[in-house]
Amino acid sequence: MTLDEALAQSTPRARFSGVLNAVSQGLGAVRGNLGLGALTLRQLADLSQRKLPQLSEYVDTVHRMLSRRNQLAFDAHEMANSIRKWMGRNKQDADEMFDIAHQSTIEGVDPAQAFQSAREVAEKRIQHLEYVNDGSHKTNEQMDELKTLRNMLAGEPVV
Repeated sequence: MTLDEALAQSTPRARFSGVLNAVSQGLGAVRGNLGLGALTLRQLADLSQRKLPQLSEYVDTVHRMLSRRNQLAFDAHEMANSIRKWMGRNKQDADEMFDIAHQSTIEGVDPAQAFQSAREVAEKRIQHLEYVNDGSHKTNEQMDELKTLRNMLAGEPVV
């Protein structure tokens, strides 16, 4: 019987017993569904200390990881705030910097690292494609890749 059904009973005694029954069913459902879910991880470790003593070490590790995550989130927030303030003071420079960062992301380049030429890798790949089917015809895909690599080499600076 639901609480609404209990309140719809005709006599006060039936309403009272129906409400008590509905409340006890509700509490039983909460107790059954939540059970140990209402306890914290530390409390669960304390409850199972005798059977699983290593669980307290696990809980300590989890708490260290959560603390580290929270610290990193705080640091990221502070960094974002300082960048936001700098952007407000230097609108033109900020637009240029973010455009460079966006282009480097598209190109797969890390602007914080020193330049690394792709010339050697491209030349090795070209050499492989030229000799892979030596004496036979290359596929259209291989020819397209060779053309792309040669175009890339033409634009690659000599280091």
